[in-house]
Amino acid sequence: VRDPSEPAAHPIALDQDTVFYADREGEHAWTLPDGGTERVEPTGLLAVASATRVWQRDPVTIAMVQPFFNLSFRRTGIGAEISSDGDRVLTRTLRDGGNGSFGAVRLYDTRSGESLWTGLRTGDIPIAATLGPETEVSYLVAPRSTRPGHEAFVRQSSSSPLELRTCDHEERRCRSVAQIPLVGTS
Repeated sequence: VRDPSEPAAHPIALDQDTVFYADREGEHAWTLPDGGTERVEPTGLLAVASATRVWQRDPVTIAMVQPFFNLSFRRTGIGAEISSDGDRVLTRTLRDGGNGSFGAVRLYDTRSGESLWTGLRTGDIPIAATLGPETEVSYLVAPRSTRPGHEAFVRQSSSSPLELRTCDHEERRCRSVAQIPLVGTS
């Protein structure tokens, strides 16, 4: 029995002249304007940009592939976003101990597989992250926690606002864009 809320097909990426999408049968590449559709293997395709592809290989590992340069790396990660130039991948990890909560943000270089500087500080809790133009990453960061393992964004007594922060990993500098008050706190 099919879950009625599950979409029949959903887009993954538009890269150059190809639409990548997934449906109940797997992932596919459809070449525009009138090319054929082919199955994309392996399954678990997350993102495509500038011919760089990222797959979820297992629950906590991503694979990054740059076919033009015959490069492939496996790294820790859950989900992925690729920069428009295909040179960086943004992903998350599970917090130590599992329990389904998200932990660290990871930024990888797709040409070397190396981890890049994120700009996040010890204790920062990134609620959301997205790649920006060029070498920037933007974060919505919850207040730092003073207790290990404490999820600051669910803390009811905090008066500290959330911070919208943009970091340039190449220049290794960050700037606070805005402070956003927590709703419902005292």
